[in-house]
Amino acid sequence: MQGLIQIVEDNVMIEHTLSENKPIYMLGESFGGALALAVAARNPTNDFVLILANPATSYERSPLRPLALTKLIPKDTLKWRIDLLESTAAYANSRLHAVTAQVLVLASGKDNLIPSKNEARRLPGVY
Repeated sequence: MQGLIQIVEDNVMIEHTLSENKPIYMLGESFGGALALAVAARNPTNDFVLILANPATSYERSPLRPLALTKLIPKDTLKWRIDLLESTAAYANSRLHAVTAQVLVLASGKDNLIPSKNEARRLPGVY
């Protein structure tokens, strides 16, 4: 997870050097939303604008946790993806207080995998 955050940070820094006087927009959906928040939290002095669609920061409260998806995805792949999602969501949630970016949260009222609607209400009060 740390390596993935570092890769995104490195690319964001490249973009920042190319356009120093402009905000950096990051759009993240589901896992990408948690990843964008993690990057923004680790770089609070950067001028970020985050657009988060159904951010997976609510993973620990989702019905996705106990699902047996091994019929759809190979067991090792599923474990890797769930571990990555879980660790990134936990990291982002633990660092929300450090987010200084402008954030727009878009949430589906009919998301059956993660409680996106509730998360859209929760996030603005945290950072």
